[in-house]
Amino acid sequence: MSLPEARPFRRGAVSGIVYDFRAAGDELPMHAHTADDVHISIMTRGRLMSSGDGWQRELKPGDIVAYEAGQRHNFVALEPGSRVVNIIYGSAGRAQNP
Repeated sequence: MSLPEARPFRRGAVSGIVYDFRAAGDELPMHAHTADDVHISIMTRGRLMSSGDGWQRELKPGDIVAYEAGQRHNFVALEPGSRVVNIIYGSAGRAQNP
């Protein structure tokens, strides 16, 4: 298991991170966000499993998941080359663009 490659981006008022999972089994470990850095996830390639406290969901291209502040979640690649794009909608995502 390895961590995915993470590429932060900012385009005007939008910020986020693109995660590329090279191998099946690569994992972004369980974590949670604050109201400042909460995000939505847009699945763009491959398949991932996202799970948290008492739930689990397989993500495929086109799926969009909105996480709440404090909601624990992880991502595990089910296929090599999987990609998810996280768009930050908390105040940190708007901090440099009033």
